[in-house]
Amino acid sequence: MEQQSSNRGAFLSPNRIAWICAGWVLFFGCAAAVLGSFRLYLGVLLALAAACVGGLAGYRYYGRLLHSNLELDRACRTRLLEKLLSGDVPPEGDLTVALPGCQSDYFAVAELQCIDFSGYLPECGDEHIPHTEFLQVDLWMREYVSARLMPQCLPYFVPALDGMEILINVTGIDARDLDASSRERVAEICRGLQAAISDLDSHGLICGAVVSTVYNGRENIVKARQEALELTSYAELMGDSSPVKNAYDQAENPVELSDKLLRTELEKRFMQAVTNRNFEQMESVMDSFMDLELRTASRYPDLLKNRLVMHMEQMLSACSISVVDYEAEEAEVVAQYRKLMDLTSAQKLRDQCTVLIQTLRTYEESEQRQRSDKVTKALDFISSHYDDPGISAEMIGDALGVSASYVSRMLRQNTGMGVVDHIHDARLRKAKALLLETDLSLDEIALQVGFSSRFTLTRSFKRYEEMTPGAWRDAHSSTSAK
Repeated sequence: MEQQSSNRGAFLSPNRIAWICAGWVLFFGCAAAVLGSFRLYLGVLLALAAACVGGLAGYRYYGRLLHSNLELDRACRTRLLEKLLSGDVPPEGDLTVALPGCQSDYFAVAELQCIDFSGYLPECGDEHIPHTEFLQVDLWMREYVSARLMPQCLPYFVPALDGMEILINVTGIDARDLDASSRERVAEICRGLQAAISDLDSHGLICGAVVSTVYNGRENIVKARQEALELTSYAELMGDSSPVKNAYDQAENPVELSDKLLRTELEKRFMQAVTNRNFEQMESVMDSFMDLELRTASRYPDLLKNRLVMHMEQMLSACSISVVDYEAEEAEVVAQYRKLMDLTSAQKLRDQCTVLIQTLRTYEESEQRQRSDKVTKALDFISSHYDDPGISAEMIGDALGVSASYVSRMLRQNTGMGVVDHIHDARLRKAKALLLETDLSLDEIALQVGFSSRFTLTRSFKRYEEMTPGAWRDAHSSTSAK
């Protein structure tokens, strides 16, 4: 499209203007020489110089006006393409403004994204490409993609975040063998995009692309775009690092692309439920997951079992249960997990996963009660011994019969605060009471609450209260006096 726009102004290129002016100078010079009048010759030259200056000034003004019109025309086409890709405009009607030169009714959509631009803009880090720089990146993408794809098809560009959406008008489709010919054309498009990505790499831009399957009819362009977006999401979830991904290759796998996306979404929701210890959600998501897996269970029973075992292992690992080295309280949970290994029936596997989740729930609720008791005992110990300068996680662990790391992890998970924070909180609460109710010096207060000196007391106040003990006493003493 940009190539057509640039041709509209080619007749006014600076080189052509220069040749025209030189021709007129030569013509009038010859005419003056023939007439033999020096004055006439000088006058003609001066008039011609004035005409050249006026012509160049007019050309610059007209060039700016033409450039502005071309930019406006390009923006309108881009807006129409955005609507066409999103399905906001009816597929019927005259779309030649958005799709000039369209040669067939077969379309595919490619998503071209700049994955890493640190080689081009090292100062930007992980931020998006700035708008001022993206104009240059946009130009490179259009230039290289057009150069690589134009021999095979016609691309139409819509800028996207750190990349480009490309609507591709696919030509050369054989109606007698649509599947084979469309696969062949998309493979050629992928090779062209691969070459364009290599060109962009020379500028320090690491890019990736996906290409949808071919769709027939403008009314299906939105489906092609949705497929490309789904393939992009799937590639990100699965960590696919190949530069160009072909939707036909994905469709050849045992499970269709939509099912793959659903599986990854269910797996993500399942692990979120495990993290939040939401057992109702875990059972619900597992049912949905099994419904999905049973579509292929008859053809791939081992694949189903392996996936279920993997998810159950992840669930137990998230709950800090090892299936090899486990505590006596965890034995029943591990036993239910091992029963999975002896099952082959899909329905029995489904039932056993439910039993395992329920057994884990019983264990977690019991463990949670014990953990709650230990948290209470740990906080009570801190409240009673905060004034001991030697209080630590090790001392608390010894009193509870657990390790220091267990105490730290337990308090952090259940209260959101670590051991040190709880100790400082207890000491500062007592220090505040002494600041308001007594005239003790900061040195005396520091020693009474367990700090080694007034400096450690002051440092703790600044960290947690963002002011010194003296400033806190002045502020709150005046408040209480009122």
